[in-house]
Amino acid sequence: MRLRVVSLFSCLLLAACASEDSRYRDTSALEKPPTLVVEKRETVPEAPEKDAADKPAEAEAAAVSDEDQEETDLKTQKGLGDLVTIDDKTPPMLTIKQSFDVAWNSLKRALIQSDIEVTDLEHDKGKFYVSYDADSYVSEHGSLIEKSVGLFSNEYAKQGYLLTLTAEGSATQVTAAPLKDAEYRKRTDHDDEAAPADSDVAEKEQPADGADKLLRSIYLTLKDDLREK
Repeated sequence: MRLRVVSLFSCLLLAACASEDSRYRDTSALEKPPTLVVEKRETVPEAPEKDAADKPAEAEAAAVSDEDQEETDLKTQKGLGDLVTIDDKTPPMLTIKQSFDVAWNSLKRALIQSDIEVTDLEHDKGKFYVSYDADSYVSEHGSLIEKSVGLFSNEYAKQGYLLTLTAEGSATQVTAAPLKDAEYRKRTDHDDEAAPADSDVAEKEQPADGADKLLRSIYLTLKDDLREK
């Protein structure tokens, strides 16, 4: 009886195995799921907010930078611009919108830069004694036609002039006047030379606007072309 049961069970098992469909054993025809590509992104840490204490420091640094730029601009700028003016009076007057000592230094630099010889000076009296040939005014500041004519012109002789600085409030005024021959020789260390028989006549032979040309030449240098030391 036991042998018959085992034989029956074996037959049922073989029948079950034989009835299994082979389609369910082969999975090669099944559609595979798509492969997902995962990109890794680097996480950039956010910059920490600056403390409020850092902001005044940044503002101060920006202000210092602006001051440095302004100082650089002043150093590269040529001329005093609107700080110097000249009127149309006779004789003309030059006004420098600077204190006396600052204007003194500006005028001294302008004279040296313009190759105008300073024969003597008295700072406490605000006086420059200079030697100047007014023919050079046209050659430096005249038009092209004036310069061409000036090459063949010799209207002026080299002469001594006195530039006088006077403090007027926060500004300084400058005037120019011709020197008498004796004073000119004294200021040029030629005191031992014999004076002309009639120095007044020699002065009258020259055009009377030599001092005006000197002052206007200085004005143009101060205004448009004065350089740093």
